[in-house]
Amino acid sequence: MRAATLLRELGGLIFPPCCQLCGRLAQPLVCERCAAAFEAITPPLCGCCGRPFDPHSRAGERCGRCRATGHALSVARSFGLHVGTLRGAVNALKFGGRTRLVGPLAELLTTLVEGSPPVALPPMDGPVGLVPVPLHPTRRRDRGFDQAELLATCLGELTGLPLRAGLLVRTRSTRPQVGMTPSERRENVKGAFALRHPLPHTEARVVLIDDVYTTGATLEECARVLRRGGAAQVGAITVTRAAPEWHPQADLGDTA
Repeated sequence: MRAATLLRELGGLIFPPCCQLCGRLAQPLVCERCAAAFEAITPPLCGCCGRPFDPHSRAGERCGRCRATGHALSVARSFGLHVGTLRGAVNALKFGGRTRLVGPLAELLTTLVEGSPPVALPPMDGPVGLVPVPLHPTRRRDRGFDQAELLATCLGELTGLPLRAGLLVRTRSTRPQVGMTPSERRENVKGAFALRHPLPHTEARVVLIDDVYTTGATLEECARVLRRGGAAQVGAITVTRAAPEWHPQADLGDTA
């Protein structure tokens, strides 16, 4: 034990810990300055999909899209907007392979399951399992990891919620969704997921885990499959979501 501690301390002297985003010397993997720059979502927001409303508007309890259409997804929440430093953190994990960021980003997700509504998920009617939105095996092999599964695994360790990795599978490779319209995204993921086995009654409430919420097409398709497989309630949480149209940095950008 003493030798291991000595090696860690020696390694810290040779390779001092630094922020994974800005490179400054820092003990946390994300320094206080970078973390303070994360644009967290705050009320007012849609009680269903969690979309933030323009704070200067007179919004109702649900956004227009949720009022107009039904959802297989019971409720969704995201920690922050996919802009600035938080966008950089998600992209550094997803496209840059900085898997050390999984821990700090999963800690953000804990606020969505352990915090209070309306920012956090409302309580569900029973035990909940965590189901990551899966990558297709080809893309997972190319990337070397599945970021949603890593986030869900870490979140399970932090909260004690059971992980249901592998329950939901992607049955075909879909085109990257960057730049697609909402209807194109829905068509792209239609029929792209399946369950390995039906959900028993004890696992009938699940929370989908993903990195980014753009239009919700992927999460909604996953929720449909889970509902058909016996899920009574399906929630979803993501680290970020695309900025709404009223936001100065609104765009779909690289939110795949």
